Amino acid sequence: KITNMQPQSLAQIIQRFIDVTQNKLIEVTNEKRHKVYSDRETIEDYKDELNILKSHTKPIMWGLGTAITLFASFRLSKFTGALRVKRRYGYGVGYEFENLKKGSENARKSSNDTTKQQMSNLASIPADLFLSTVVGLSATMFLTEVDKLQRDLASLPLVKGRSLIAEELCEDFIKEYKAIPDEVLNTDEARRSDSLRNIKT
Repeated sequence: KITNMQPQSLAQIIQRFIDVTQNKLIEVTNEKRHKVYSDRETIEDYKDELNILKSHTKPIMWGLGTAITLFASFRLSKFTGALRVKRRYGYGVGYEFENLKKGSENARKSSNDTTKQQMSNLASIPADLFLSTVVGLSATMFLTEVDKLQRDLASLPLVKGRSLIAEELCEDFIKEYKAIPDEVLNTDEARRSDSLRNIKT
């Protein structure tokens, strides 16, 4: 969607293109139009584009693996902490039957501490998930060759066969590009911008 508001910086211009891409990605996913990459009748038409995109999935997989591993380690540390609480009072560990004789006082303390530990564990899940996601995204961004990714995305409309990205984004990108004021495009910052140059391509 084009707005009449003049962008005040090159960063705002780039952000508009990012917003268009994100919105289109959500739309394509929800309407399952991306299935042309796997449909027997159309997969050959999009084969070359898909091969280019696959070459950039490794950083994503590393980032995802990092996030999952980190989250699992967080949760495992919480589990071992809860287990230590149970062992402290000798209650609730299956192979220590003789510890049940220590009396109701230890049992009550163990129960209270275990409940507190469980509540603490549940409360920490959002924080663990957030931190794991941030680290995973950071790993993906660090491993991604941004310049190569931009060049490859800019070249997709020219690949042999069909291009889903060109079919979905080109029209919106052209409209957004035409909405950029000439005084912004003619600045030195805009001329030096690889991102804007790739978008124009």
